[in-house]
Amino acid sequence: MALAHHDNTLWIAIRATDGALVAAQQTSGGAWSTTHNVGTAAVTALGAPAAASHNDKLHVMYRR
Repeated sequence: MALAHHDNTLWIAIRATDGALVAAQQTSGGAWSTTHNVGTAAVTALGAPAAASHNDKLHVMYRR
């Protein structure tokens, strides 16, 4: 699991039980959005992802 604060929003990136890398964001009310796949296709990650915000971009790193 990786957490990052980007654009005044808290993001989480996790590896789902099937290995897919998914992300969600915390809404202004404190609830979490529905998870969605990271990238244009389902990505299978090995191990836990890492996330960081830099230069107005959210970066998620993972090992394939």
